[in-house]
This record gives sequence, C-alpha cells and structure tokens, in this order.
Amino acid sequence: MTESILVLHVDDDPDFADMAAHLLEREDDRFSVTVATSASEALDRLADEAFDCIVSDYDMPRQNGVELLKTVREDNPDLPFILFTGKGSEEVASDAISAGVTDYLQKGRGMSQYAVLANRIDNVVTRYRAENERQWRNAIFEGCRDAIFISDSDARFVDVNEATVELTGYDREELLSMRIPDLHEDDDLDAYREYHERILSGEPATTMAEILRADGSKVPVEFSNRRLDVEGDTYMHTVARDLTERTERKRTLERDQNRMHAITDAIPDMVVVYDTDGRFRSVLSGPEDLPVDGLGSLEGETLEDAFNSDAADCIQAAIDETVESGAVQTVEYALMSNGNRRWFEAHVASLDTGDTDRAVLVARDITERKAHGRELDEANTVLGTIVANLPVGVLVEDAKRDVLMTNEALCEILDLPGTTDDLIGRNCEKAAADLKDLFADPDGFVTGIKERIDQRVPVSNEVLDLADGRTLERDYVPYDLPDGEANLWLYRDVTDRVDRERELQQFERIVEHVGDAVWIHDPDGTLRFVNDPPAAALGLSPEDIVGKQAMAVLASVADPEKLATFTQEVQRILAGKTDTARLELPLYLETETRHLDVRVTAATINGTRHAVGLARNIDEQKRREQELQRQNKRLDEFASVVSHDLRNPLNVAHGRVSLALEEHDSEHLSVAQNALDRMGALIDDLLTLARQGRRINDPEQVALSAVATRCWSVIDGTEATLNVESDLTFMADTDRLQQLFENLFRNAIEHGAEDATICVGPLADRRGFYVVDDGPGIPEATRDEVFNFGYSTFEDGTGFGLAIVKEVVDAHGWNITLTDGADGGARFEITGVTITRQ
Repeated sequence: MTESILVLHVDDDPDFADMAAHLLEREDDRFSVTVATSASEALDRLADEAFDCIVSDYDMPRQNGVELLKTVREDNPDLPFILFTGKGSEEVASDAISAGVTDYLQKGRGMSQYAVLANRIDNVVTRYRAENERQWRNAIFEGCRDAIFISDSDARFVDVNEATVELTGYDREELLSMRIPDLHEDDDLDAYREYHERILSGEPATTMAEILRADGSKVPVEFSNRRLDVEGDTYMHTVARDLTERTERKRTLERDQNRMHAITDAIPDMVVVYDTDGRFRSVLSGPEDLPVDGLGSLEGETLEDAFNSDAADCIQAAIDETVESGAVQTVEYALMSNGNRRWFEAHVASLDTGDTDRAVLVARDITERKAHGRELDEANTVLGTIVANLPVGVLVEDAKRDVLMTNEALCEILDLPGTTDDLIGRNCEKAAADLKDLFADPDGFVTGIKERIDQRVPVSNEVLDLADGRTLERDYVPYDLPDGEANLWLYRDVTDRVDRERELQQFERIVEHVGDAVWIHDPDGTLRFVNDPPAAALGLSPEDIVGKQAMAVLASVADPEKLATFTQEVQRILAGKTDTARLELPLYLETETRHLDVRVTAATINGTRHAVGLARNIDEQKRREQELQRQNKRLDEFASVVSHDLRNPLNVAHGRVSLALEEHDSEHLSVAQNALDRMGALIDDLLTLARQGRRINDPEQVALSAVATRCWSVIDGTEATLNVESDLTFMADTDRLQQLFENLFRNAIEHGAEDATICVGPLADRRGFYVVDDGPGIPEATRDEVFNFGYSTFEDGTGFGLAIVKEVVDAHGWNITLTDGADGGARFEITGVTITRQ
C-alpha cells in the first residue's frame, strides 16, 4: 500500500493526543493524523473530511468512545474504528464488540505500543480498502444474471462468473482449464474461428449458437463480444445469455394455441372474445340454436347489435369489472328465442393480449336448471345453509324414524361413513343399533333414545360417554310436521371442555397453597386461573380477577412500559413464537413498591396452548443488588480515575522522557524513566485488584495444562523453566485464572534464581492443583502476611501480586494454602475446584 492513510485520533487529553499523533506519524510516513479532543469535535471533523480510520479513547466526558462508535456506525457501518483505551475491562471490550468495533487495544507503557497501534491501523485500513474493491467487482461481475467470462487470444478461459458455471454445468476450476471451442460441436468450429477472428480484429459482434453443457445437453445461447487490450495483451469480453426459456416459451405458446383451438371446438358452450368496448372480436364456439343470427355474423358487431339492452348492459358491466379488477365475473342474462325466454350463465375473464385489453366470455344455457331448481331453492336455501354451518351435529327424523336432514358435523362427531347425502332416508333405529358400541354404555344409549321418543319431552345437555374416552352432550326436541311427528337431535363434542375443567380443578387444588403467585392465560389472553397471593396483594379475591385481561387488572399498579412488555411476551407465547419468557415487573401499591420476578411458560392443556405464569417477590434480592451496585460503582469510579486520570499523564511523561533520551544522555532521565515504569506497574496491579472483587457467575471448562502453558508464554525475559504434566480439566473463569498463574509465575521468578524451575500439576486427591518452585521458599512466620495488600520483601515491589492471587481464588469460591515444596521452594495448593475430567 502506497496511498496515504488519514487517521482521526480522538482523546480528551490534548497533550497525550498530540504526542500519540507525533509518534504515529514517525512510525509510518504514510500516516496523516488529525486530533480531536472530544466526541462532538470528532463528529464535526468526520462530517467535513474523509478519514481511513478512527482511533479513540474510551473514557471521555459527555460521550465515551463506545457511544462515539455507535454514532459513527449509523452513517459509516464499515469505517475502521480502533478503541485505544486505558480502561481495559471485559465489560468495555464486550460493549465495543457489540457496537461493531474493528479492533481493541489497551494503552500500555513504553514506546512499543505505538508501533503496535501503527501496525493495527495499517492492517484494518488495508482490509477495508480491499473489501471495498472486492464488493465493487462482485457487484458488477458476480451480480450479473447473464454469464460473463474473459478469454485470451487463444480462446482460453481466464475468468468466469457464477452465471457461466450455471450455464455450462462445469465448475470454475474446470472452465479455467478449457478453451471456448470445447463448448462447441465439431461442425460449428469453423464458424466459431471466423467469428473469433472478427472479435480480435476489434469488431464487436453478436451471434447465436448452441453450446454443449457438461452433461452433454445443448443450450441455445446469444453471445455479445468485444475486444479488450490490457497491458499489451489481447483478451475477449463475452456476455452469454441463455435463450432456453425464450425458445421454450415460443414452443409452449404454439402448443397452447393448438390445444386451445382443439378444446374450444369441442365445447358446447358459447365462447366469445370481446374488445373492452363490447365489440365481438372472435367467436370460438357456440350452440347451433343460439338465438341470434349465425355466429360468423357476430364478429365486428357490438353487444347492442346482437342482444337486447338488458343483456348487453349486464355483459358490458362484467367486462368493465373484470378488466379493472382482474377477477372473474359471473353473470346471468336472458335472451328471447321463438317467443320463449332462455337463461344463460356467463363467466367473464380478463384476457391481456399484450397490445390491448380484451375479455373472454363463456356462456351456458341454464334455462332448464333454473326451471327445475327455483322452487326447491326457495324452500330450502335458508334452512339448509343454517344446518350445514352449525357447529353441532344435527339429525332430523320423521315419524317412521327415517333421516330427513343432517349435516357434516354429525358425521364427524359420530364417525359416520359417507356424506350427508348418503344418510338421507336411512332408518335411525337401525343406525342407533349399529352405533351403540361407540358408547361406554351401549344398551343405555339405545334405551335412552327410545325413552325420549316415547315420552316426547325435550331434554337438554344430556351427557354421553364414548368408549374412546370422549364426552358428548345431546339435546332432544320433539316437533310436528304436516304429515306427522318428527324428532330433532343435537350432538356436541365437549371432551376438551370437560377435560380442561377437570385438569384445572386438580391444578387449582395443587397451587392454592403455593406461596408464589400462579396464574393461567387462556389462548385469547384471558386469565383462566389465579391463586390467592396475587389477588391478596391487589386487595381482591381470585373471583374478581378470573375472566379478565391481565393488562386491565394491573393497569393501575404496574409500570406501563413494563406491563406492555409483559403482555407482548404472553401474546408471543400463546401464538407459539416462543415457549418461555422472564422479566421483572414492579407493582406500585398504595403502601409499598413490590418487585416481582415473573416467569411465563407455554403449557398445552387439552390440546390447546396456554400460558402459565409464576411470580416471586424479589424485594430482598433487589435491596442486595442495589447495595452491590453501589459498591461496584465505587470500584468502577476508582478504576476509572486510575485508568484515565493517572495513566494518560503517565503515558505522556513516559513518551516525553523517551523522546528526551534520544536527544540528551542524562542519568536523571534514566532514573525518571525507571520511576515511571514503577508507577505503571503499580497502576496495572491496582486496576487488577479493583476488578477482582466480583464473584465468578459464568465459569467454563478449562484444561490445566493449556491455561498454564498459555500464561507462561507471556512471561518475558526469563531463563526459568515450566513443567506441566496433567490432563486435569475443571470449571473456571479463563481470564481470572490467567491472572492467578501469571502472578504466581512472576512471584517465583522474582524471588528465586533466573533459571528457576516451576511445576504445575494436580493434587494427590485430584480435587485441585498446585504451583511449586525450587526457590528459597517463604518462611512459615510470614505465610499469613504474604496475601495481604502491599506486602513485599523488595523495595521496588508493589506488594499486590499474591493479594491478586487470593482475590481470584476467593472469587471462584476456592481455598489456597501455602506450604514448603519438596525441594525447599514455595508450594501453593488450590482446593475446592470443580473437576470435570481426571
């Protein structure tokens, strides 16, 4: 990369920002660094200028680095953004990654960090520019639906897009080893060579030819070619379009036209094509006795010329409606023939021919059907419609007990074979005898029917148990017809309702004495069941709540936004979009505020999806959490002061001293630099301690040998040796465990010989692990003090190393013991570890 790289560096410390800019530009002369000392200034700069990369601090007033990143991402989703920060917590890193940070680098000590930062900037900008170039090429080359390929002067493929692979059936690697003539038959090669020479001479051309696909099939293709000259070499750029669909469409059209003519010739109905103004375009078929002059005479005529005004208006209205809506219209109209009125039913559909709108009409003579069906239709339409659509089974029998009327619902409930038409006229007494085995009390079913008919007394909601476990309800209504008595039977399947009521009764008995609040939502969101605790909290009884919507019950005491979220989650569960939901719902009662931990779970009751809710009072937990938050806030404030307000000035001082050493040789500067290194070490240990207090809540499985080896790799400048012989795995927080090992390793090296040997392995009982060295050891009299903050036997030691180890052990809930090693060194034993594999 030879282009200049424009960098926007954002840091609220102007001295540090200027120094970092100077050192970055010195690291790479391609860099041009612009400084902004606040997020708002950075956004103003970004609005006026184009930058290749943004480097930003995290801890800044009014708007921190992650908030700046989120704002930048709204308009620049891919612009490289590096967070260069002194606040190096997992929380900050997690927020930055979630917001789309490109890279994350923690500020350190010394000048080497700027070489690392310069390298990171170079890498991210290189990838950014390469990705932009790749996307443009893909959009043009790979995004085309037609096949595009490049060939050299010898007709050999140089590059192909995915559409070429699909067209030829060869994969990309196969095509790049082939020549274009390989896709043509031998008989076509002479014509191709002549065509190829014309293209190479500089004459663009288009031709059509068939190519051979990998499976041996032939494809008609249209080729558009032109010559390309690139750095002294000649190439040919080809766009190939598959004509298979166009050719097949033409064949299909011809075939469909032939079929259409064959079909219309055989249709006895009248088939006519109209222009949208109602003029006959063509008459494809029609009955010979059509009450108009010959069919041929209709072509070119208008509707008014051929039919009476009522029929013409009816047909024209249908044509107008189908052309406008696209929907098929059905109309009826009458024509006079030999003094008699003849009725026709016509279906009118839109016919778009491409150049103009037309309509096709298919008309059938329905005179006889209307004459025979009019009286029956008028008598039975209303009754038949009602019976057919009733959700209950209906059976009407006459005095001889033959079926007069029934519906599909009865066939489904009693599992009757055939259709309702098959049941008409069937004898009900014989049918009852055939069906009796369906019931749990077969003889009672038959006897019950006979008793009802003999007594002729209406009966409602009679319960019948079926042998398959279902439950029916039956109504009996006697009534009189003009020619005798009749009986009406109504059957309803109430299995779901009965089972649901039975299950809910059992459930109610179980949960009435549960201390937590329990409730059930019906599929429509209505509260079906509520136990005493939630009702009592609201000063109500369960009877006051059941049957109402939860939002209506809680509207006066719950936070509207939280309540809306709760309602949405319940609706999602009832709709089957999720099976569980959990949220915190505060209730603002008259005398107190109560916090509930609400869990809602999907439950299937009698085949129907319900939502079951459980709420627990978490007021005490909330109080503990608030106290913990206050403590953590104080720790975060302390870490922020150390990280931002101390580290930045320290980095400035370190950088300026390093620059001064390059210009002046003074022992005072060297002493100052050592003192700055000492201060940096103290800050690092203080930050580590400030972030150690949190207990481990989400451990993962780690391998002892892998973690110890990885930690050893970051211990620089030592001739010491590490021995690890263990396949022990256990549950721990990897980052915190790494801090434990690094501090134990450094402690052994600092207090032992330069070629010290350190061993890591499992304890004899395999319930933990140890770290032991061969150094001078730790006197027994001081072993209780070494884990205290600030304890050190060196004048320049921070005294925090073993205190950090103790904090990591406590956060995991482990124990640590200090004893003598076999060779006289210090042996640290960590127990209480959750082992996952020995």
